[in-house]
Amino acid sequence: MDPFIGQVDMLPYTFAPVGYTFCNGQFVDISQNQALFAVIGTTYGGNGQTNMQMPDLQGRSPTMFGTGPGLSPGDLGDRVGLPDVVLMESQLPSHTHELYAGKTIKDGLVDRSNGTGLLSAARATTGGVARVYSSDDLGGSNIYLNPQAVLSNGQNQAHENRQPYLAIQFCICIDGIFPPRS
Repeated sequence: MDPFIGQVDMLPYTFAPVGYTFCNGQFVDISQNQALFAVIGTTYGGNGQTNMQMPDLQGRSPTMFGTGPGLSPGDLGDRVGLPDVVLMESQLPSHTHELYAGKTIKDGLVDRSNGTGLLSAARATTGGVARVYSSDDLGGSNIYLNPQAVLSNGQNQAHENRQPYLAIQFCICIDGIFPPRS
């Protein structure tokens, strides 16, 4: 069976077969693709006068347009999502980091039973305990916590946000049967 003009096929080739072109967002002349323009118009972009844009399925998963139970509505041609994202602090789940206080160290951590005095935190790179505050009288009325003792973490780097995938070529039919309307 011959393909319909505008039909998108997944193909295991590194080339677009005769009668097809790649779905990688390129612009094509309407004058050379009048039947295809009649089918898809500027759904995927273009100025509608001299050019139109092919669907861009590079690094994208196709999905059905319209609405469904529990789904956001999607219009034909919408490009949604990102291959990687940077999480904001407001998107992280609520959690805590323990800070121990005590007068003695027990089993590598501050003895929590003493309640006040020495503050410490486990060292991530060397193990053991980093002593960051002591209640020993240093002669002043106030003993301030070292501002370097509690630091922000993270580097605002994006992380990959894609489901597992298999790369394959998407091609659109530009020379085939004009699809009859039902």
